Amino acid sequence: MKEMKKHSLREYADFLKEKGLLSDCDLKGKDDALTEVLTYDSQKSAANALFICKGAKFKEDYLKDAENKGAVCYISAVKYDSDLPYMIVNDIRRAMCDLSDFFFCQPYKELKTVGVTGTKGKTTVTYFVKAII
Repeated sequence: MKEMKKHSLREYADFLKEKGLLSDCDLKGKDDALTEVLTYDSQKSAANALFICKGAKFKEDYLKDAENKGAVCYISAVKYDSDLPYMIVNDIRRAMCDLSDFFFCQPYKELKTVGVTGTKGKTTVTYFVKAII
């Protein structure tokens, strides 16, 4: 598997803009800050994290917790009262999918998939395919 590339905040902003998701952005001069973690769970936030604020029950305290743990930026559908750089998107669910694909450098491109369908013999065929591969 290839090594993950660390992306800068500017690269994320440009990516979201290219996808038509970015509606507002203020990186506060930290365009070159590199991210090492992508999470929507404040308990899993860490230094250099890109924190995603999502969900109907999201509380601003989660963002503050992520900021205290070292998050460098937040992505949300709404703007919060925070000193962190931010990217506001128009569809947070779609943004999460696209961001994870970008963050992990499109891992699906390295997957090899074999589909086996039919009424009889699927188990036997899968054992043969496994032995061949």
